[in-house]
Amino acid sequence: MFWFIFPVVLFVIFISFFFYRYPQRIITFFGFLIILTGLILYLPWGPGYPQITQEVTTNITDVVGCPRQYNWCHTTLSLSVAQFIMATLLLV
Repeated sequence: MFWFIFPVVLFVIFISFFFYRYPQRIITFFGFLIILTGLILYLPWGPGYPQITQEVTTNITDVVGCPRQYNWCHTTLSLSVAQFIMATLLLV
């Protein structure tokens, strides 16, 4: 039930070794750079725009793409799968 605590404890033990070796300001700066890089990767650069669906259905499993009534679907690029995976691995 508490399986998620184990990686957190390992991370705290791992990062404590860095605090003895490097100043906290440097560790905080590099952590900020990693987070900033991940957030930049989450910006939609896309290979194109999202697919626009023509019909609106109540069954959520049939809907693929962006509904026509959303205006941002016509102006915002989509996020590629490779870009999503890289950003997720960097931030997690």
